Amino acid sequence: MEWDGLLDSLTAVVRDTFRESVFVIYKRTETGAIKTDLAAIFDYSPEALEAGGSLPTRSRIPVLDVRNADLGFEPLPDDEVTISGHGVFRVIDTLRDSSKNTKLHLRKI
Repeated sequence: MEWDGLLDSLTAVVRDTFRESVFVIYKRTETGAIKTDLAAIFDYSPEALEAGGSLPTRSRIPVLDVRNADLGFEPLPDDEVTISGHGVFRVIDTLRDSSKNTKLHLRKI
């Protein structure tokens, strides 16, 4: 088995075990292009992030994990996603990881 196939299998097991698999409609703000039926992993019990500064602040936000290959383009802040069963969100930040996925930090609109 090649590395990508092994990684896909492992990602599926993690998704099915720990988070909710959802279908997403992704709208690029910059071009207006729409990608439909994107499968992704959604964690609505939001991730805790710590902001810098003299008084540390913690904020909890929803996270959507997408495979870069499935998306086909670089996700950007201000893009819009409609998540099945959860509503419409705006991308506020993106974090690429070493397994060719991107975490999208979201804000409900």
